[in-house]
Amino acid sequence: MISTRYFTALCLLLSICLLRTNGQTLTDTTLQATPIVTDLPNDVIGFSRLPGGRILTIQRSGEIQVVVNGSLSSALINIDALTAGNGEQGLLGIAVHPEFPDSNYVYTYHTRADSFNQISRYEVTGDLSDPNSSNISIPSASQQLIFEVYNETQYHQGGTLRFGGDGKLYASLGDDGRKFSVQSYESYRGKIVRLNPDGSIPTDNPSFPDVSPQEMNATYIMGLRNPFRFAIDPMTQDLLIGDVGAILREELSLASGGDNLGWPRYEGDSLTLDTARLLDENVVAPLIDYKHSPGSYSVMGLAAYRPVDYPNDASFPPKYDGALFYADYFRGPIYVLLPDTVNGGYTRKIFAEDINRPVDAALDVDGSLIVLASGRTLWRIGYKSDTSTTTGVQPELPRPAVSLNSYPNPFQEEISFNLILSPQALPSPTTLKVYNQMGQLVAVLLDEHVPGDRLEILWQSNGQPAGVYHAVLEHNGEHLSQSLIKR
Repeated sequence: MISTRYFTALCLLLSICLLRTNGQTLTDTTLQATPIVTDLPNDVIGFSRLPGGRILTIQRSGEIQVVVNGSLSSALINIDALTAGNGEQGLLGIAVHPEFPDSNYVYTYHTRADSFNQISRYEVTGDLSDPNSSNISIPSASQQLIFEVYNETQYHQGGTLRFGGDGKLYASLGDDGRKFSVQSYESYRGKIVRLNPDGSIPTDNPSFPDVSPQEMNATYIMGLRNPFRFAIDPMTQDLLIGDVGAILREELSLASGGDNLGWPRYEGDSLTLDTARLLDENVVAPLIDYKHSPGSYSVMGLAAYRPVDYPNDASFPPKYDGALFYADYFRGPIYVLLPDTVNGGYTRKIFAEDINRPVDAALDVDGSLIVLASGRTLWRIGYKSDTSTTTGVQPELPRPAVSLNSYPNPFQEEISFNLILSPQALPSPTTLKVYNQMGQLVAVLLDEHVPGDRLEILWQSNGQPAGVYHAVLEHNGEHLSQSLIKR
């Protein structure tokens, strides 16, 4: 797959430095995890915070409750006419108006019994400004439909609602199991839409070819399969999207308005359906992808992190500025991609273990990260100002790095690849291959067993036309990729 925006590779470095805090494992000893609430219903699938610290939680079955000072209230509302027990349908997303309580609205994304996914706006009544009060309610009669799409199947519904720093409402819609309609401007399948808070369409949304103002102009990002969870960078407004794969790859991407991520022609970095129409040949490649397999088949884009007032609040240390958090719902740890300020790209590390089945996350106003574990717990992770008495810390045991870097990029005729290869534990060969934008192999630069080393490999493009190419490194079970621009 190809990209016009992200040219730097991911430098994958896993390091293990274990700190047990309240039964959870964090790799950064300056941070601590504390439970907010531990007795959530089993089907709680998302949340959104109210100003002052209260948190609204949603159940797929349709209930919205509020967490106040560690206690869960009775239901504020149970949405009527809801389809919840089928496949991946139900009440899937929630967002609070960014100007709450002055604008006392909460938004939901749910599946109706008549097979429509809809975004609704409700009024919240009661003690809107008292952070210690559970005396709030969401009257059913206040419901206002602001967006709806028909769905034919029980699967691939998307479901995230987020307000961006621009005050707009973003919602993710899956392909509904109808992948051939994703690369179409006449369908909202496989799209992320951007709306005004009243449901109208912003005039500054991306303009797509052959789309009149009366058609699908709520579309913001396209080419997705099932973007169940995404996050928004509060500084850049880029979207960190976890797009759940089919049979090949799980895909984590960073995208912005007008981008096309390539499904169903591409699944992650793999050309999966070469007969599929692609509306935009210049699609955005994933930041990272990994094999879709038993135990690893539901990627979650959790958070794009920005500190608030480190070290005076719960903000993470400065190295986390611009960090990206993701996880696989079924596989285990939460990972962090830390910006590499020297070489560009990101360094991947394990961030947290034993936060079982993370399904949603959000930044709080104090710089902490709130994570919802499907195992019935909301966790708050924040900076621990006094680390002098930390116990149970094991020394850091860095594992050898595997990295792929190139320069210059963009290039004209020649480009050099710098490889760092870990000691080879597997008998398979190390390969470095280059593909063109059609997914065709144009060069094999390395195909041999490499025990582990630093290598520099030169590619002379030998008359290949200008355009976008894709380098793929396979080594020791790791899969790294990088987009290349030839002028």
